[in-house]
Amino acid sequence: MIMAELHGKLSEGSSSLERREDILTSNVFQSIKYLEPRFGLIPILNSVFSDNKISLQLDQDENWSAEYFFWPEGIERKREPDLLIYLKSKIENYVIVVEAKYRSGPSNKEEIEEETEIAFGNQLSDQFIDLLNRRYKIGGRKINFECPLGNCYLLYLTMNSTKPKYDIESSIEQFQKNNPNSKIAIKDHLIWTNWTKIWSVLSSKPIESFQQILIRNDLLALLEQKGFKEFTGFCFREWEKQFRSFYKEIWFCHDSKSYYGENAQFYYELWFQGVKETFFQKLYRNPKFFGEVR
Repeated sequence: MIMAELHGKLSEGSSSLERREDILTSNVFQSIKYLEPRFGLIPILNSVFSDNKISLQLDQDENWSAEYFFWPEGIERKREPDLLIYLKSKIENYVIVVEAKYRSGPSNKEEIEEETEIAFGNQLSDQFIDLLNRRYKIGGRKINFECPLGNCYLLYLTMNSTKPKYDIESSIEQFQKNNPNSKIAIKDHLIWTNWTKIWSVLSSKPIESFQQILIRNDLLALLEQKGFKEFTGFCFREWEKQFRSFYKEIWFCHDSKSYYGENAQFYYELWFQGVKETFFQKLYRNPKFFGEVR
């Protein structure tokens, strides 16, 4: 929330949805910023590249440094993505622009350039144009980011469980119409993931540093509170352990011919605990209810 406050994203003029979106982005990526790249950013990016069939895997053992610029303004199209990450190593540099959404879609607006009659206004297409120029206004000054075109990626981050095809395809269509001679194909550099993927990657990444674990755990707790924990199936181990005697003595004991009163405690605890006395509870007190079963 600190970054959102510093960048004026919590002003009364913004909608409640915009504030929630900006706060979520600020909290999540500010936490990732404090994680060493090998524990946070690099494994997340590698997973996203893989999911989007991008043949690029960053070396986690490389000595990476990452600068995070929240809400920079593109020089060309004047769009303001949520985040620009400038990732550097001794070998090469990358620019990752993040457009994060919570419960909304792209902020598209129809714009026709009078001189050329070219249509603009698609948010992701506009942001990709700004990204290819690699020039942004940040903190009142213009910054040129040194990075090959092939190392520029626009990450569309949403809460969708599956890729929002319409958002992606409409962005690709408008960019290709406006830039038929582009040296770089937008479809290979416009990538998508969701908030749940961040939880999934971070929760599965072992960390040996205690301080880093604390940051990671706080971030996981935040994502879980927002409902972005990945479903990992049901677990019945504790339930089975608690009622192990029931399985052994009742279900799997073929010599047993009757239910005894002491076994009925299972039914009482599991079915009727915390519920007002019912007809079945009255029967429970009657041993004849659990009489001979055959």
